[in-house]
Amino acid sequence: MAKIIKKETPTNDREIIYNVLYDSIINGRFSNDALRRVKSEHMPFITDTVYGVIERKITLQYILDSFSKMKKNKIQDEVRILIYIGIYHLLYTNTKSYAAIYEVVEMVKKKTNKGAASFANGILRSVQREKNKILKDIENSDFSIKYSVSEEFIKLLRVNLSDEEIESFLKHSFESPLVHVYVRRNEEDILKTLDENAMNYTKKDDFIFIKNFNRNALKPFFEKGDVAILDYSTSFIRKAFSNEKTKNIKTAIDLCAAPGGKTLLVSDALGSPKIVSEDINDTRVNLLLRNINTWGLSNVVAKLSDATEYEGGTYDLVVADVPCSGSGVIRRRPELKYKIDKSSIDELNVTQKKILSNAKNYVKDNGYIIYSTCSILNQENEDVLKYAEHELGMEVLWHETFMLNEEHEGFFASLLKVR
Repeated sequence: MAKIIKKETPTNDREIIYNVLYDSIINGRFSNDALRRVKSEHMPFITDTVYGVIERKITLQYILDSFSKMKKNKIQDEVRILIYIGIYHLLYTNTKSYAAIYEVVEMVKKKTNKGAASFANGILRSVQREKNKILKDIENSDFSIKYSVSEEFIKLLRVNLSDEEIESFLKHSFESPLVHVYVRRNEEDILKTLDENAMNYTKKDDFIFIKNFNRNALKPFFEKGDVAILDYSTSFIRKAFSNEKTKNIKTAIDLCAAPGGKTLLVSDALGSPKIVSEDINDTRVNLLLRNINTWGLSNVVAKLSDATEYEGGTYDLVVADVPCSGSGVIRRRPELKYKIDKSSIDELNVTQKKILSNAKNYVKDNGYIIYSTCSILNQENEDVLKYAEHELGMEVLWHETFMLNEEHEGFFASLLKVR
């Protein structure tokens, strides 16, 4: 289904789109960081186009290759990215064809030369003529072309997922993510504000899922610490506390804490135990401090620390939300799916096991560790738990993988006991 774009957008917004995409595709930077700095009346158009092109990059290149007689490495990066934008608008939005083609061709001419502009025009005219055939071809293609993922990523997913499960996961990765707001207090006033500002939302537990999020309308609640932006999937770590033995937790340490969401959930769930929240650099610790102060967590101390190195002290609970591939959050950070391969997973596994091994040093006798990731891959989850059992002598009390769906991102959480 085409995404609705209400009005044609001026050229300068397409310039913003191009710049963000160039930085992402060529320089390897994350687009969401750049988009946060953009100010425009047409942010929905800009955001949709940027994410749409990135999440379909392999598909768009496949289409470009099918109409181009030029070798891939002969096409300038500027031209390739602009053609991606044009193809995306022609196939996946209701942008008028003449506008989609004209704007791209003019930008190619401006950034390169008339010959390249003629090449871009020819490709886009062909896509316009063959639109229905192209879409049918894509629909009948393999996962890599259909959902724009590498063959290696598909191979990693097949370790623990059926093709039906993989397709469901990849379909959901193309959906526009909702903004998830964790409500700590004043729920009635918050819901009233949402209604008054015509925000489209649904409520689940102590979370609100918002489609047309308006941060300014909720600003007073954010400033008072009544609410926080947290993905609903992170709340699954609270399932660990359904174990009766965890009710006596009085102290905790969060080893990879920034921006602080897990610290907040643990604090609220366990009645404000004493918590030390750590992260590896000043930028992340400063972010952590800002959030702790906003949320009014006087029971929490933030400090700079490397999660792989023991710095003394023992606690009833250790939270280890370790660095991971982010395979469960590719809907929010589409660049991640092009970075996931066996080599990167192997490298992450070394860090994950180091952190878990170090976490054991912080745990009191008969204490607990929460091990979690925002990945759905066995290699980063169940395989690491096997290491915890067989090499570190831990007992796995509970673990669960939560798949990406229409409500939340993918997540893995587990509760370990140190014997």
